[in-house]
Amino acid sequence: MYSKLQPNLKRPPQALPKELEDAWFHALLAKSKSGLLTEAAVSDVVTTIRVGRRPDYSRQGAAFTYLYYVANFAKVLRALNCVAASATALRSPTLRVLDLGCGAGASSAAVIQWLHQQHRNPKVELTLVDSCIEQLELFESLTGQWISKFSTITAKTYCDGAFQFLSRSEQKFDLILASYLICEVPAESTVESTTAFLDAAQPRLVSGGASIVIDDGGVSHSASIITNLGGFTFDYPKTRYYLGRAQQLRLSQMPKACTAEVYVNRTHNTSRIARRNARGLAARAVHISSGVTG
Repeated sequence: MYSKLQPNLKRPPQALPKELEDAWFHALLAKSKSGLLTEAAVSDVVTTIRVGRRPDYSRQGAAFTYLYYVANFAKVLRALNCVAASATALRSPTLRVLDLGCGAGASSAAVIQWLHQQHRNPKVELTLVDSCIEQLELFESLTGQWISKFSTITAKTYCDGAFQFLSRSEQKFDLILASYLICEVPAESTVESTTAFLDAAQPRLVSGGASIVIDDGGVSHSASIITNLGGFTFDYPKTRYYLGRAQQLRLSQMPKACTAEVYVNRTHNTSRIARRNARGLAARAVHISSGVTG
């Protein structure tokens, strides 16, 4: 039912392309100048996540983006490289992508970069959903600025919850992304909500489409969500270039390194993912649709 992926671990994960990193830096520089990105704000986000609480993205979104945007980009890019052969819909001339809990858009940016690595230039229709309007504004000033140069890419944003959007949408997607979304489901209903999320996403996938769930299995309750069945881990390198960027932003803490594991589920028994335990630091559950809908 599940297959263990064997990537080339000698090749380091992809850093942000230069123009995207410039957009990342300048968007955060503006937040720094307005007092929304400070050393205290970064430390506050680290503490909030360490104790398993959900960040207040309306006031902590810039610090969260500084810490985790690059790592999330690397994780999604690696996941796409691993599932491309099985997810045939990713080869569509028009790629429809749903990014749930999109934040500043790291997951969607990884999709665009992955396409360029494949030397492909399809039409891409991005649908980005986040319940925090400040996060969508950050998307517009960061990832939105980067993708605006691509004539074949369109992006629509919706201020809505993931479940609410899925329940109302009738559109089909080739790729559904949910990066660090499920870990913010209330702890008392984790399993039920995770199963409901996967069941709600499944009918929205076209035949051969993929849903990629990226989540943390560390100290938070999300360890009860994602199945740990093997996979691989990788670390995001902390380069001198990012050290320079941190210094320019007057921050002593570097953006976070990332550790990730990848899993592929080739069946429609999505509820089983929610019932088993994860032991890794971070996990991906990747579901490949064969056209069966709920």
